[in-house]
Amino acid sequence: MRAFEGHAGPVLSLAVSADGRHMLSGSQDGTLKVWLAEKQDAIATLGACGVRSVALSGDGRLALSGSDDRSLKLWDVREGRLLGTMVGHEDWITSVAFSADGRVAASVSYDGAIKLWDVATRSLRRNFDGQGDWLLSVAFSPDGRTVLYGSNDGILTLRDVETGAVLVRFAAHRDAIYSVAFFGTGGWAAVSASADGSVKQWNLARGWLVRKLDGHTHWVRSVAVRGGLALSGSYDKTIKLWDLESGTLKQTFGGCADWVMSVVLGLDGRTAAGGCYDGSIKLWRVSP
Repeated sequence: MRAFEGHAGPVLSLAVSADGRHMLSGSQDGTLKVWLAEKQDAIATLGACGVRSVALSGDGRLALSGSDDRSLKLWDVREGRLLGTMVGHEDWITSVAFSADGRVAASVSYDGAIKLWDVATRSLRRNFDGQGDWLLSVAFSPDGRTVLYGSNDGILTLRDVETGAVLVRFAAHRDAIYSVAFFGTGGWAAVSASADGSVKQWNLARGWLVRKLDGHTHWVRSVAVRGGLALSGSYDKTIKLWDLESGTLKQTFGGCADWVMSVVLGLDGRTAAGGCYDGSIKLWRVSP
């Protein structure tokens, strides 16, 4: 296990570049940090209000941050420069995402809205009522045609990006859905993580529960997918690695002295990272 130190507040979000070389962290201390995966020192620190969510574009050149000040910020990672600020939410932004081609950004908020933004012009493209209370998590499908989001009432919603039509909406968990992610290429396979302590695997085309991944003993705050693996981080201070094909638990990682707030898997599926409430980031090597 390696530890990256530098944040003075909880690390609420992590993202990794497509080539696996860079990691981005966002913290309640009001900073984003860019890290080289093979080093333990941040190569850049960017300033923003309490950062709740971060995302990296597919080429790793652009970063998004969503903050307590209700703004979405776009950053040039290489130059460490703020490119623009997008405003429109009426409460804290809880989750942000890029489409696979990097042309569209999505944000959700405690205000119950999901907003789609044009990255090139930093302008609002679409605004949807999330049809729920607080929205806590959002992800684009691999083809960028749909967005999946979860709310504090345990509802999962899949929406068409162009038409705004709700394609799927169902009660997925007994408590808040803190994290969602797609896997595979079809745009209908997803996982969700919840305050009910579970990670669930879904066939969205039918609204079917494929399987429930049990093992955590407290809220599951984050889930990340790479290939056929899923990584989950929990308030039980552990990170778990799952095989999505079989639903089996492959590994459990310990070492966070406090709640695990965010997780990410490296490009090759061989590196697991967790952002902790104490401000540290831990990295582990995944067993073959």
